[in-house]
Parts: sequence; C-alpha cells; structure tokens
Amino acid sequence: MHTRHLLRTTLIAGLLKLAGIFLAFVFLLVAARASTDAEYGVFAAAFSLATILGFAFTGGQHLAVLRFWPALDEAQGRGVADAALRWSLRRTALACGLGSGALALICLAAAGLQPSAPAILQAPLALGAMTVAFALSEVAQAALRARGSVVLALSGREIGWRVLAIAGILGLGTLTGATLLWVAAATLAVVSTAQLAGLVWTLAPDRALSPEDRQSMARTSGWLWAGATAGPLGSHCGTVVVALALGPAAAGAYFAADRIAKLLSIALIAVNQAMAPVLSREFDAGRIEAVGRLMTLGAVMAGGIAICGGLVLAAAGPFALGLFSDSYRAAFPALAFLILGQVVNTLCGPNAMLLNMAGLEKQGTLVLGAWSVATPALVGLGATTGGLTGAAGAAAVAMAGWNLNVLWICHARLGILPWSTRRLRAG
Repeated sequence: MHTRHLLRTTLIAGLLKLAGIFLAFVFLLVAARASTDAEYGVFAAAFSLATILGFAFTGGQHLAVLRFWPALDEAQGRGVADAALRWSLRRTALACGLGSGALALICLAAAGLQPSAPAILQAPLALGAMTVAFALSEVAQAALRARGSVVLALSGREIGWRVLAIAGILGLGTLTGATLLWVAAATLAVVSTAQLAGLVWTLAPDRALSPEDRQSMARTSGWLWAGATAGPLGSHCGTVVVALALGPAAAGAYFAADRIAKLLSIALIAVNQAMAPVLSREFDAGRIEAVGRLMTLGAVMAGGIAICGGLVLAAAGPFALGLFSDSYRAAFPALAFLILGQVVNTLCGPNAMLLNMAGLEKQGTLVLGAWSVATPALVGLGATTGGLTGAAGAAAVAMAGWNLNVLWICHARLGILPWSTRRLRAG
C-alpha cells in the first residue's frame, strides 16, 4: 500500500471538497437571499427530499462500482471491470426510470388531496428532475473515483455544478422555492451528463461478465441499494420532518443550521472519497492490517479537523446563521447540537464504507436501516416537544447511535476499530 500516494490523493480530494463546501455555502446563501424565508424553506425541504430519493434512484450502483470495479480490475483486468461498470450504468438507468414513475404516482395522489398536500410535493417535475440529476451525478462520481480519477470526479459536482447554479440564481433574481430547485436540477444535469459521456467514451471494449460475477453484483446491489436509501433518510430527513411539523420557515432555519454543521464532515467525506477503492482492494487481497491502518488514519484526520472546526463554529455560529437570514440567529442552540453529532460522526472514521467494501453490506444495511427509520420519528418527537432545538438534539443522538453501532460490528466481525495507534505506527 502506498501511504504517501493515498495521503496525497486524500489531500487533493480534501482541497476539492473544501472548495466544494465553500461553493455549496455560497450557493445556499445566494438561494436564501434570492427568496423569502418561507420559499427558502420550501426549497430546502424539497432539496433534502430529492437528496434522499436521489440515493434511492441510484439502485445502489454508486457503491457497487466502488466495491466491484477495483476488485475485478485487480483480479481479472480492465476489460472485465469496465464490463461490470456498464452493467451498473444500465441498472442505474432502470432504477431512475422506475423511481420516476413511482414518484409521479405519489405526486398525482398528493395533487388530488389539495390543498392539504405538503408544499414539498407541489413542484413534482422540479423534484423529479433534481432527484434524477442527483442520482446520475452520484454514479458518475463513484465510477470515476473507482477508476482512479478522483480529481475529475470531484471537480464536476463540487466546483462546476455549483458555479453554474450560483450564476443561474444571480442571473434570474428573486425566485420561488420551485424555481430554485429547477435551477439546481438543470445545472447538475448538465455536469452529470458531461461526466457520464466522458466516462462511457473511455470504457474498454465490451466483454461479457461471467454468470458468477453478475450474480454476485446483483445480490450485493440489493443490499447496497437498501443501505444507500436508508443512510440519507437518517442524515437528510431533519429538514423534511421540520417542514411538516413546524412549517417551511422553520425548515429553512433548520436547513441552514444543518448545512453549517455539515461543514465539519468535509474531512470525512474526503477520506471516504479517497479510501473506498483502496479499502476494497486491500480487503479483497486479505491485507487486514493495512485495512485497520487505513481506518485509524481516516479517523485521526477527519476527527482532528472536525474538533478544531467545531470550536470555530461554536464561536461563529450566530454570525453564520445570520448570513442566511437575521431570523435564523435564534437557531443557534439547534446548531450546537448538530455540531456535536458531526464531531462524533467524524471521530468514527469511514466505518460504514468499510462494511460495504468488506462484504458486510447486509449487516451495515440492517443497522443503518433501523436507525434511519427511527431517526424521522425521533426528530418528529423532538420537534413537537422542543421545537428546532429538540429536533436537532434528536438528530444528533441518532447520528451518534448508528455510528457507534456500526463500529461495534466492525470490531465484532473484522476485529477493526479506528483508534489503533499501534497500526498507525506500523504504517
């Protein structure tokens, strides 16, 4: 394992993610300033719902390509690995088609219940477009990362898309929540299509996958899809639940606090981006000590940065919230809870990614699914009893709970915890 190369790749990925997080912050600020508090809340809830559904629309293929492409490339060569990638792209297209049909039926049913239909379902075409664009972007990024093109993968959505979206909002002026969603969907679709076109163009000549490989991918993809759907439900449901329980204006404030707190996850995201293919390759080759060393390295880097960042956000939180809207300053207690949840998340390292790359996607999905189903209920209970602060406290507890649960599985099944200084010194 080339630790220096991995550190360099992680650093580049981290810098791109840092630029992307900055641009995401600017994008959301521009969107907030271009709309009223209520309209921004509608956009925030719909955007969060599209993120949850977008992961479901991938069919789990954004994880399947990370799991199988490096392993097949190592064992059977580029031709077979790219054949598996073609299989994943076809499954993604099928999942997007089926998901869009199901979403259309749900929106039609909601339209029949007017005026009681939730505001987040009152712009169904924009919601569907954003969901599909997000799904295609996730798969394109994952495929490029699996093939070693981390910079190309991250530069599209992290930089290109957000620059286009910011320019679009500034050019259009005052906007409704639905129009903001259309701008985001259209610009992301442009970037995703370009990445997918370039990806397909560079694939090796088509080769048939063996029946065993197809069966393995199909079987594993089901669990990866379930996990990919459950995870975002837990981490992005807060804004949707707050919108339903407390209204769009409150949802806008929660969304702003949640996005500020998520700044602390930048290092962990970078670690996941860089380490996922390496974890797959090292585990498939039986190099368990190397896998443990990667986990510790990831936890140290991500956790250390998050702790430092959390202290900064604790001091600058009211100011950051006020950038979105002066009325959002009152959401600082909610922000404080969300910061604590993110610190625990980063200190646990790339734990969920390890389960997916090590063939424990079933166990990971069951745990994540249980916590993700519980999270909306916990957030809803917190919102109805304690407002924004109660909702944020419940979300933080749920995030800490599932992370510690996943770590217990990593330790019980793989003998790996992300805090082994012995393994780190051995590297």
